[in-house]
Amino acid sequence: MSTKSPELPDISASHRNALAGIKHALLYLDNLLAKPRFQIPKSETAAYMQMRRDFPYVIHSTNDPSVQILVNRNYKPLGNSSRTGEDWVNYDVCTNMHLRLSSTEITSVSVFKGDQYLFDDSAPPWSGRSQAEAYRIRLQELRKLVTSPE
Repeated sequence: MSTKSPELPDISASHRNALAGIKHALLYLDNLLAKPRFQIPKSETAAYMQMRRDFPYVIHSTNDPSVQILVNRNYKPLGNSSRTGEDWVNYDVCTNMHLRLSSTEITSVSVFKGDQYLFDDSAPPWSGRSQAEAYRIRLQELRKLVTSPE
């Protein structure tokens, strides 16, 4: 008997801006870390799928060199529930997730200096408490860098 992956709604349009998306991810992560036993099964559970959908993975470039977009593990705007390879997304029109960060600022929050990734696939935040806590620190730093549009 096979189990079907949970269907998650697309909540990407509900984030007013990138700052709201970051705050949403931090709140969800804080709730998970508040539990004494932090464990996310590697199967496609609702918690795992929500983390992939809602957690910033890359500060990705757009066609405008001064603008980036926050994308999730599936390379979709935060909150978009499409999987990698599904439903092509034009990053330039998803302005609610746009950022304007310098390369120095991006490097300051990336998992590896010189890139734009917020976590590494070998140690994603759902793999254990220490990985989630390290990711949380990077998200808090990113939150400080991102200003809400007027």
